[in-house]
Amino acid sequence: MCKIVVGEDNVITQQVIEAMLEGRCSKLWIAGNYAELLQYLKEESPDLLLLDYHLDKDANEGIAEIRAINKTIPIYILSADAEPAISRKMKGAEVAGFLQKPLNLPMLEQIMRPFSAKVGEAAASPVAGEYLANLKTLLGHNPERLQRIVKIFIEEAPSHFAAMQTLIDQKQWPQLKALVHRVRASYGYLGLQTLHQRITQWETDIEHQRNTESYPSILQEIKSATEKLIEEIRQAVKS
Repeated sequence: MCKIVVGEDNVITQQVIEAMLEGRCSKLWIAGNYAELLQYLKEESPDLLLLDYHLDKDANEGIAEIRAINKTIPIYILSADAEPAISRKMKGAEVAGFLQKPLNLPMLEQIMRPFSAKVGEAAASPVAGEYLANLKTLLGHNPERLQRIVKIFIEEAPSHFAAMQTLIDQKQWPQLKALVHRVRASYGYLGLQTLHQRITQWETDIEHQRNTESYPSILQEIKSATEKLIEEIRQAVKS
């Protein structure tokens, strides 16, 4: 299950997030300021960070301090402001996405999916089974073909990530974009929508050569999330 840290100074919002995530994450830390938040990150290794844009210091400065401690944790900015305005103010700071306040459960469930299994159900099945549902339909519920496709995905992932790292090191941006574009389709077919969206966003950044210094950490973020899902996908294919 997903481990989440939240940086939020509004007590009502803290309570709402705590209520929505109860039973849906294995551990939840809530920090009311950056000092508390940074201390949590020094002591713990959460899967996700939900960060209020208006915490007690400038978001760009705060994220720089976070990245000095944890370079790979996906950061989702919480704000009631419109996303385009926040994006401009953040000057390209490395974040995984934005969540509009007031928050709702579908928003949180979507970003937790790569890290979580569904809970609260009798005999809960791996969340990866849901991911594969569309692919099973597309394949006419052919288990052999499904296993073959998943096997290809699992076997190719390490070489793809290694090739991406090499292209980043060599600053070969057109080749990196082409490879990311090719890999992105696999995540879409497997139903890994959150990762698919993240890779789509990264592909756009590569195309315009934006924030190239953040590419290694973005790659690590995608790689880590993929590795966590692979075992769940293996189990789902067997069912």
